[in-house]
Amino acid sequence: MKKFVPLFALTAVIACLTTARAAIITVNTEDNTDFSAGKTNLVTAINSLSDGDTIAFNIPGAAGQVHYLQTPPNGYRIITNNNVKIDGYTQPTATPNTNPIHAANNAKIKICLDSRNGNGTDMGNIESLGPPGENYGFGHCEWAVLGFFGGTNLDIKGLAILTAPAVDPNKNDTSLCNPSDSGCGGPPCIKGLSFARDYPRSCANWHVSGCWIAVDPADGQIKYLADGLTVAAPAIAIAAYRHRDASSSNPVYPQPGIIGVAAGSSNPRAEFNVIINGYGFDSEGLNYRISGNFWGVLPDGMTSADFSVLNGGAQLGDGFVEIGRDVSNTIIGTDGDGINDADEGNVFGGFAKGGAAMINLYSTPQTNIVIAGNTFGVAVDGVTRFTNTAAVVDGFTGQATAQFGSDFDGLSDVLEGNVVFNNNPFATEFPNPASAAEPRLLALSPGARVSFRGNRLVNNDLVPFSYADGSGGRLANFTNYEAAYMSTNADIIPILSTNSTFPRLTGTCAVGVAPYTNIIIDVYQLDPEGWENGKLFGLSELITPDGVTNGFPQGRKYLGSFVDNGPQDSDPAVGKFSLDLSGLDLGPGLVTVTANYSADPPGTHDGRTHTSNFSNPVGLIPSGVSSVGLTHIVPDMLLWYNGAGNYFTNGPVNPTAQLANHQNWEPNISVLGDTTFLIGVNTFADDGSQLNQQFVVTLQPAAGGPPKIGEEFYTDAGAPFRGQINLSRQNGNPQRVAGDKRIGATNFLTAAETSAGQLAPFQSDSRWTSNLIYQADNRYVTVQPFSLDTTTLVQTPLHKAFDAVYGNYVDNTTVPGGGNQISRTGGTVAGLDNGNFVVVWDDKTTFSDPAGEVTTFAIITPAGAVVKSHTLVDPRAIWDNVCAYHGGFAVRVQDTIYFYDNNGNLQGSSPQDSSGLSFDKGRGDGTRIASDIRSYYVYLAGNAGAHTRVNVAIWDSRTRNFVTSAPVSDTDPAVHSVDRVNLAVDALDRFCVAWAESPTPDFINQIAARVMQFDGTNITYLTHSFFPFVNYDPDGSLNLTTLTPSVAMTTRQICIAAKGTINSTNNPAAGPNTAAETTLYTVISTPVGAAPALTAVRSGNSLVISWPASVTGFTLESTGSLPAPSWTTVGGVVNNSATITIGSGNKFYRLRQ
Repeated sequence: MKKFVPLFALTAVIACLTTARAAIITVNTEDNTDFSAGKTNLVTAINSLSDGDTIAFNIPGAAGQVHYLQTPPNGYRIITNNNVKIDGYTQPTATPNTNPIHAANNAKIKICLDSRNGNGTDMGNIESLGPPGENYGFGHCEWAVLGFFGGTNLDIKGLAILTAPAVDPNKNDTSLCNPSDSGCGGPPCIKGLSFARDYPRSCANWHVSGCWIAVDPADGQIKYLADGLTVAAPAIAIAAYRHRDASSSNPVYPQPGIIGVAAGSSNPRAEFNVIINGYGFDSEGLNYRISGNFWGVLPDGMTSADFSVLNGGAQLGDGFVEIGRDVSNTIIGTDGDGINDADEGNVFGGFAKGGAAMINLYSTPQTNIVIAGNTFGVAVDGVTRFTNTAAVVDGFTGQATAQFGSDFDGLSDVLEGNVVFNNNPFATEFPNPASAAEPRLLALSPGARVSFRGNRLVNNDLVPFSYADGSGGRLANFTNYEAAYMSTNADIIPILSTNSTFPRLTGTCAVGVAPYTNIIIDVYQLDPEGWENGKLFGLSELITPDGVTNGFPQGRKYLGSFVDNGPQDSDPAVGKFSLDLSGLDLGPGLVTVTANYSADPPGTHDGRTHTSNFSNPVGLIPSGVSSVGLTHIVPDMLLWYNGAGNYFTNGPVNPTAQLANHQNWEPNISVLGDTTFLIGVNTFADDGSQLNQQFVVTLQPAAGGPPKIGEEFYTDAGAPFRGQINLSRQNGNPQRVAGDKRIGATNFLTAAETSAGQLAPFQSDSRWTSNLIYQADNRYVTVQPFSLDTTTLVQTPLHKAFDAVYGNYVDNTTVPGGGNQISRTGGTVAGLDNGNFVVVWDDKTTFSDPAGEVTTFAIITPAGAVVKSHTLVDPRAIWDNVCAYHGGFAVRVQDTIYFYDNNGNLQGSSPQDSSGLSFDKGRGDGTRIASDIRSYYVYLAGNAGAHTRVNVAIWDSRTRNFVTSAPVSDTDPAVHSVDRVNLAVDALDRFCVAWAESPTPDFINQIAARVMQFDGTNITYLTHSFFPFVNYDPDGSLNLTTLTPSVAMTTRQICIAAKGTINSTNNPAAGPNTAAETTLYTVISTPVGAAPALTAVRSGNSLVISWPASVTGFTLESTGSLPAPSWTTVGGVVNNSATITIGSGNKFYRLRQ
């Protein structure tokens, strides 16, 4: 014991001396051969190092110059000192990165260690620095640009490294080495940075930060050697190997070590590394932290440097990160401690040709591994994908305890999830999936405990355990892998009920094995790519007894977690769950779940948790409006003809008096300003025949209240016309109606196929004599403009009924084509943002084009003046598909969208195929377009067949370019059946899509709807799909049906009309009892409710604008024009009221939440 006292005292003295003589050694020349007076090169600086010293740089040169320090023959001295810092950021104009990890790395590195000359340091020489006879971590075939042995607390920052991959005594020799060959079968490998130890000297606490390896700091690009093929990259970027005794036992490791961001760093972004290599970090040992780095991604964050492709793959090693022997306490990514977590994830590139893993873990033990917050296979924008087919982790052995993703302890949970894109581009990487094996995301062994939660997965294989190979060869291991944590007496993958009805998801999962009896269900949006592409492999394990091939289920977006038998689970049985998904963003709609088996209570940090594979997905069957937080402002209003009394009416139906409708397609609706919905309906003439066709317009206050039945046409004498108006077809095409959508507007336009020119009540003048259309029993599109008192709902004709397109066309010799159907309301009408109306025909006259059926239009004023006469759009047929946007209108004719300004001048066109989606290319009965006069965007909604999704695609009218698209229907296309689609858009670019759907074969068609929003870039789902009518069938047992929808909306209300067989008194439980194709409509609230009503009251020269004092969270804003590029916050608001001086010009106000 006495001998130890002087030893400790001496140690203390040495420590004091070390602290006292710590120095900054400044390199002032890049020439490693210049040892003249006043010059300090890096060789001198390293040779001069003592414990505690810092190597700084101040090399003169041009502003911003990068200095390339060529490695001398035999390299630099192996650094053995403690507490050494080498800081490249001390060089003038060098600056560390300041951007977040998901942005370009903007470091300015000015010091590059350049071993492209093939020189390096022989790391095998460490055997001369320690006791003889022991097994040192590096041999003489392993060289380094910089080598470290034994010293602790090493800090290397702000350096770039370019090097030949192998020692090159002949210079410019581009031969390669085998970094996995410890026997030096070829030239020795050059590694970038190497860390080694022996027993007394631990090499603990080394830290590499802010460095670029295999990237030229002058331009952020990779560089090649003289052959133009060999990448100037080390064989291994960073290496850290074990030390053993003479019997190869008792290993110790150079740990802990950090690559990137240290825990609790005061400047984490300055510590990001960029490492381009086919063999990044090769190490043995535990307690390594790898956080905040680009691996195989250039500094721009957008470009993958793929060593499976570069140089023909010759420089590809085992992958980006390899750790073996003892992998315990490894952190790759964020530690989830709430400090710097957003800046601790790594960004991994891709390996197009496979052959390597992103992370390679081998040997045991493997306890307490955390891989969290990383991005694999996708650029920093989260969108641009790298070509990649590599496994992410190979692998977790039978003793592993690992967390891949979040522990959901309530701290940085979202940041802990990994993002994994793989197998891209799929068609290129797997041209024949049925004969290919998709690489595993994870390689897992029975006995491993893997928590796999909160990750975003795109186009991977079965996860976590890839149990299908087409031969059943993995199934036993799969069962054994799960057996320690859950019962294997039944299904070990959760099963979701296909009868789950929104918002409740029901299903089952295996019960836990003690102590893993806390079961947590994680709910995700399904990744559609993995699901659909997985089917193409045709793996036998994924084929159901009825012959359906399933894909690879995985979660594209984490939604939420529910504890089995917790407060949000209404099923009390263990292993059965019924979860309320209200408020969760189900996105496109299909959901999948995992079951997590934990030995610790939910929310435990680093809880002992094991995660099941993902369930096969289901889509939740829609429910009523209340299921998505909406309300009926006007419950189903039934519109019907009373045959007993010979009149059209609304409200409850008397089935015995109802006259069965003609089959004449959809009702047609619009909105006038923001006050009145206009519902156009085909019905019967009041002539007692109960055969002849007539039309009406129902006027429904948008805010609710009783409707009024209005008129489609008035006679020339100003009286409503209710007689037969079509002389040749009594189940003719639907009428059309368009409101002026400007706020405060009062005008609307009706249109229908009529024979009005042949009827005496419309013959007060000669307007029907200019050509030969208006003869015999011919029918043609006729329009009439009206004004409406929106308070009393009294309509007044503004002009006589007339032919807007050819009424002024003079030709009394040419007989029009089309037989007696001269023009049809296959087209429609729309109100423009200047108050005029565009009238679009399905035209058979041959007047504008010799083709037998074409699309033409005219523009008129509300007073009936023709602004632009007959104009050809396309020599093909049309159905509806006209909409007005800000500054113009669009006409979709089959597969092409035409864009016009308000004067009818063609601005350009776009093929609907530019959306990349498949839509109907016929005349367009089931696929429609819509917009709003305050929007620049044109929306198209439709499907490609009964068992496909309903989708929406959006074009920018200003550029005529496709912008984006999204799925709309959220049930499973494999089991649902969809039919006709329609939609409407409001002034806020929210849109409501409605379509006919049977969610499963148990249902017959009924109208479903969904509300979404577009912000100019992204589409957001505001609701799940829902059944908008009171008359809906929740489970297929009631046989209620609705079809052929039409939609209109304001910022506060949505009106949906349809036809159907329903209950006459809005009592759906009593079943259907109306005639088929009874017209009905409903008015419902919009989601996110829109803002509360603004009130404006004039007081002298001021305007007092207010909204209810009880409403909170809104800001009053103003602008001088619409649409507005920007809005200005209004000052002086007190208790939700502002007094504004009235000035000149227009001013528009809104509330923003």
